[in-house]
Amino acid sequence: MKRTRRQSKREPTTALINIVFLILIFFMVAGTLSGPLGESIEFVETQGLDCCAPPDALIITEDGALSYKGARQESVQAFLEQIETPAAPVKVLPDRNLPAQELLRIVKSLRELGAEHVFVMTENT
Repeated sequence: MKRTRRQSKREPTTALINIVFLILIFFMVAGTLSGPLGESIEFVETQGLDCCAPPDALIITEDGALSYKGARQESVQAFLEQIETPAAPVKVLPDRNLPAQELLRIVKSLRELGAEHVFVMTENT
């Protein structure tokens, strides 16, 4: 008696490809549906820090005074001269009551004087 060998059926990959393609289209459409924030945008607030500021952050007080590693800085230029590597990211920790225009002015001057990456640090409330 001869034994018949069963052939295993191959799984159709066309159905899997169709599902992946449909998921891709879904995420492409869903990603383009969200519009710009417009006028509903609000600035992030920094408040109630539990600990001290990171030692390598440029601290900006409410009146726009700068301090770095506990020492008051006369200007953005003086701060950048104290950084070991000018290409390193600059961390900025502004006071909650600092006007946004002042913060933007300081960040702009940091960028103009050679800081490649400027990060404004905040804390989730």
